[in-house]
Amino acid sequence: MSQTLAITGINLKSVPERWGPSLVIVIGLAGVVAVFTALLAMAEGFSSALQASGRSDAAIIMRGGSSAELNSAFDRDSALLIKDGPGIKHGADGKPEAAAEVIVITELLKKGETQTGSNMTLRGVEPASFTLRPKLKIVEGRTFQTGLRELVVGRGVQRQYEGADVGKTLRMRGSEWTVVGVFEAGDATDSELWADVEVAQSTFGRRGYSSVLAALDGSDAIDKLKAGLSADPRLNVDVQTQQAYFSGQTKQFRTMISILAGVVTIIMGLGAIFAALNTMYAAVSARAREIATLRAIGFGAMPVTVSVLIEALVLALVGGAIGALIAYVLFNNVSLSTLSANFTQVVFSFRITPALLLRGLAIALLIGFVGALVPAFQSAYSYRKTWAIVAVPLVVALVALIGVVTGMSAASLLRTLLTVAVVTAIHSAIWYFTAGALLKSAERGQRSTIVRLLLSVLAVVPGIVLFGPVLMVATFRLIWSGEPRNLSRDPLLEMSKAL
Repeated sequence: MSQTLAITGINLKSVPERWGPSLVIVIGLAGVVAVFTALLAMAEGFSSALQASGRSDAAIIMRGGSSAELNSAFDRDSALLIKDGPGIKHGADGKPEAAAEVIVITELLKKGETQTGSNMTLRGVEPASFTLRPKLKIVEGRTFQTGLRELVVGRGVQRQYEGADVGKTLRMRGSEWTVVGVFEAGDATDSELWADVEVAQSTFGRRGYSSVLAALDGSDAIDKLKAGLSADPRLNVDVQTQQAYFSGQTKQFRTMISILAGVVTIIMGLGAIFAALNTMYAAVSARAREIATLRAIGFGAMPVTVSVLIEALVLALVGGAIGALIAYVLFNNVSLSTLSANFTQVVFSFRITPALLLRGLAIALLIGFVGALVPAFQSAYSYRKTWAIVAVPLVVALVALIGVVTGMSAASLLRTLLTVAVVTAIHSAIWYFTAGALLKSAERGQRSTIVRLLLSVLAVVPGIVLFGPVLMVATFRLIWSGEPRNLSRDPLLEMSKAL
């Protein structure tokens, strides 16, 4: 331990003398972490905005086969039958706590725009709609009056769109509406405009409703409601909890962003790995005499190796921390809007969570570890011993990197890593002894046809996996060549000559 600490201290103190190559690692990993964190923060913010809108004790009922409220429609009689369904909670007045609502798509101009408008959701609601969303509060002005063309708008709409302030008049599809209030709910509802359902129907020519929102009476109420409405031949509806509905609305967007973040991170990560490889190889080469001197005066091979790894991990941690800080400062709580399943704009904010920052730092450390592993061991060990030792941690680290990027659960990742470690260890042992036989045979130069055939067979399995087809061809040429070659230190060089 003392030897490791001593050499590590020397390495870290010499980093300023090698600031150029070191900055390659730091800047590269800062970019990887910043991009990864920003992309997933967008998905996290969008998901949080929608999922926060849903209640597990409330049900949303739409026409059968509808994927979103915009695609759903049923008449007034159907809405009355749905409100009388079993499992719906009743208030103190004996009436069901349910509201029939209508969705209308309208357009508003974002602040600063003068021509192209954005699709917005205008929701026609009943008085019970406010009760069914207890988080919704009027924060400016008042609620609309029944029978009048008055609107209350969400806080997100007020922040990003023209004419959405109290007292302003909005012109939508040939009709004029007065904004009388602003509400805030902290979810996707903040991206909507609310009006009296009867006025919305008459103004926009709607005869029916898009959905019914109902409070559930007990944990098994959702099953009772599904069974009761399905048994009524007059109805063709889908019933799900409001929470499940909004969770489904986020799935496609989250999947798309996660795939994009994964692809971009892997591509940038590969670049960062090669940058770390070049930097650490250069660092080891520049200190070859120093390392040899340390070995000569009694320092072990492992302390030298660990010190190189620690140096790379420190640089990776610095780069990851800078990237996380950049992402947090530039993107956390930044508001923007995007299309929802209703083809309307949903206003949400980037949400950078501690878990997301930790994932970014883990990615930086894994990339730094992968990039420095081989140069670190080759600073003190032969090629054959290096690959025999690093095979397991290298493959495990690469699989862990993919798992962290793709968001695998901890249990699944641990099981995968254990399996990969066992398989790689077995394969590495086979390769180690096969390579030993190949090296000894290559040094002698002359060998019998039987020995050559045996070595060729032994080289196939590890050759395909570890060397790839091109290097395997070089291995075969070495085996069948009668020229003695010294492969003990740099077999890749001799293989390239054989090609």
